Amino acid sequence: MLVGGGLTWRGVVEGDSDPKSFIPRLVRLYQEGQLPLERLVKSYPLFSQINEAIRDMDAGEVVKPVILMP
Repeated sequence: MLVGGGLTWRGVVEGDSDPKSFIPRLVRLYQEGQLPLERLVKSYPLFSQINEAIRDMDAGEVVKPVILMP
């Protein structure tokens, strides 16, 4: 942890949760319709679509663009 000028920086690797309880919770939320993954994640089947994926992310059309590799 670094402190300077009233700011605190904290590094986090792979989130700050317990996967054994957090992942089942995410699954339940999805099953209950409270986690709309179809609105958060969009797949781009071709690597050549990488610029489109970045544009969509910058425009707020997708939170997590996923480039599929053969």
